[in-house]
Amino acid sequence: MIQAVIFDLDGTLLNTLQDLYLCTNQVLKNYHCPEKSMDEVRSYLGNGIKALLEKALPEQQKHLLDVVYDQFLPLYEKHKADHTKPYPHILSLLNTLKQKKMKMAIVSNKIDSAVKELCIPLFGEYLSVMLGETPTRLKKPNPDMVYEALKQLQVDKDQALFVGDSETDVLTAKNANMRVCGVSWGFRGKDVLKQLNVDFLIDEPMELLNIIEKENQK
Repeated sequence: MIQAVIFDLDGTLLNTLQDLYLCTNQVLKNYHCPEKSMDEVRSYLGNGIKALLEKALPEQQKHLLDVVYDQFLPLYEKHKADHTKPYPHILSLLNTLKQKKMKMAIVSNKIDSAVKELCIPLFGEYLSVMLGETPTRLKKPNPDMVYEALKQLQVDKDQALFVGDSETDVLTAKNANMRVCGVSWGFRGKDVLKQLNVDFLIDEPMELLNIIEKENQK
């Protein structure tokens, strides 16, 4: 029985790539580092901003990571919603799940304040549990954030489904001993997700409804 869905954010509910790409290249340019392509930035996503910047910095300039990170945060804070928007049909999916009394949460490696600032205006009418990185909250693939979400939802992990687009999401679900559904529209794509042996794989958001319905008929 599936009574709750826990969603990743970037690459699953929200297409945040353009703003992350532009801000990453701005701070790289500030320190005379080579800029990165959109595909390169996409491949760096999934483990938080510091991991993104560490991968983007050239080897000989890795020592700049902390100062680049400190410069990135206020820049992204200012521009995080310039081009960011939900993927097609995501709002319809969340609305339908809400109508079906499905409990929902968002668990992200994005900084907690950014998660709430982006998600409350877009998704606040559908769900209230939105968790991101804090100094005391371990990031995915550590399952602690998932456990925190399940506790707030008052649902057991066996009654929940994790939905995400990356290796980090799949590993998070497996670390939490949860079923996981991969989404092919995000930052990794179908081939990568197939290799990760996800329990379910969908190409379009509304397909999630069919999976939940079939699982709940068992």
